[in-house]
Amino acid sequence: TGNPKILRILLDELVIYGSYEGLDNFIDYYLSAIDEQTFYNYLFDRYENDYGKALVTDAVSVLKILEGDCLSEDELVGIIGTNLYNWACFFSAAKNQFEVVDGLIRMSFRLENDIIKERYILDNETGLRYRRQIVDYLKTKDFLQVDRYCKIMARQLYKIDDKRTLYQFLCQLPVYRLLRKINKSELGTYWYDLYWD
Repeated sequence: TGNPKILRILLDELVIYGSYEGLDNFIDYYLSAIDEQTFYNYLFDRYENDYGKALVTDAVSVLKILEGDCLSEDELVGIIGTNLYNWACFFSAAKNQFEVVDGLIRMSFRLENDIIKERYILDNETGLRYRRQIVDYLKTKDFLQVDRYCKIMARQLYKIDDKRTLYQFLCQLPVYRLLRKINKSELGTYWYDLYWD
């Protein structure tokens, strides 16, 4: 592929595999991928086999849905309903798929293809379900104390088209002020859509 990230992932996979006897077959399996899409499918098959399909599906889907917004490990674990140990095992093995920004996690923007969407978020309803999980989790948090919560909550309410809840959320003066400070144009988009509804 000429893509150094693929080589890095392959080398990390070899370290994780750790069995000299089956190494040739393991290498041949990954090298049989005809393109990057196939390679990533092999990779995510391995993640699912080792860490469970539900954990892998939920973790990467929630982070993909956030479109670059970040979560702490505790927040992600709370949203997807797993424990820190299971998440930490998967995160350690799949670290190339994530970025850590100031201690917060998001999907890597270097993921060249849209494997997450094509593999896990197959339809609009699945995406809406994950967005609702995020909103339900954030409703239990003090979103006025954490700027990120306000931004994520407003964006997810907008994306699930819950206009009534979005309106009530934005009408809280402290929320409005925080969002105005964070991203005035995004706030304007929300109000414009609410006004014309």
